[in-house]
Amino acid sequence: MRPSASGARRQDGCLPRTTLDADLVARIEARHALPLVQALGRDFYADEAMIRNAVRHSSSFNLIHQASMVKIDVFPVKARPYDTNALSRRRRDELCSSRRRRA
Repeated sequence: MRPSASGARRQDGCLPRTTLDADLVARIEARHALPLVQALGRDFYADEAMIRNAVRHSSSFNLIHQASMVKIDVFPVKARPYDTNALSRRRRDELCSSRRRRA
């Protein structure tokens, strides 16, 4: 048995999924694609055309922080009561800290 990140295999014998990602629901329009890409800069993989297309088709898109490979899945808010309700429960949270931690 090869060890996984947790040191154990799932019951089906497969390694557990170990990804660093975040899921976000966002009120975003196609016109926001370019400013978003510019704001993220070179630190992130962010494709303007992909973002515009996803927003137009009410589908998700992703952003990837290149240094850490953290993937952020962005789900544009759809014009449905469920999505409006979900966004009303939003909370601000820090995804990472710029302060260095000592071991």
